[in-house]
Amino acid sequence: MSIETIIQGRKIKIAGFAKGSGMIYPNMATMLAFLTCDAGIQKEEWDKMIAIAVQKSFNAISVDGETSTNDSFVGINAGEKIEKRFFPIIQQGIDIVCQNLAKNIARDGEGANCLIEVLVQGAKNTDDAIMLAKSICNSALVKTAIHGCDPNWGRIISAAGNSGVKFNLNDVDLYIGNAHILEKGQLNKYDQQKVTDYIKSRMKGRYLVDDIVEIMINLNSGESKGTAWGCDLSKKYVEINSEYTT
Repeated sequence: MSIETIIQGRKIKIAGFAKGSGMIYPNMATMLAFLTCDAGIQKEEWDKMIAIAVQKSFNAISVDGETSTNDSFVGINAGEKIEKRFFPIIQQGIDIVCQNLAKNIARDGEGANCLIEVLVQGAKNTDDAIMLAKSICNSALVKTAIHGCDPNWGRIISAAGNSGVKFNLNDVDLYIGNAHILEKGQLNKYDQQKVTDYIKSRMKGRYLVDDIVEIMINLNSGESKGTAWGCDLSKKYVEINSEYTT
């Protein structure tokens, strides 16, 4: 993937590519990713940009919750130096490329049929929001429920509770797609079949167009938000990881 913009009268390109399939979960996962930028930025500032981008992308995905020992993300920049006032533009570009690649890794998980996108809003800080979103994406019970097209909101809330982030259930709103499941911790009346049909449609949707199951939790306890991505856990995943020896 690559994106371009004009800074200081010249074209700046940020490009990247990544590989991943199984054993994907921070930290240390079977993932290789590379990013380049043809703008000159001092190492100290560049390292900060990369760290910010990775936290919101490659460190916010899960295929199976497993880890490995050979993950790498390499970010390289070279070229004419740019003024510091343009750094936010470069940061935005790095974020876009990294998140796009990370979502592709999650969607391409072994045996996956859909991408799961969990947005947490109303958190006290961004780290809490991402931590809670990751806990949901990494839950085997949530992943299998999505594979079975079951809107099992109890599994989602349980995974949120296991995240280590403190919140009051009586403040929580939960959505699956457009369906408002919980309102201030209370179960709403909703059409379960419509939510099931929504998930089914995403399981058969076009790649990263309409194959994304969206889950949104509002903790209503702050102003921060964060997103994490995962995929469903299927019978095919079990086949892939059980029908070979090493």
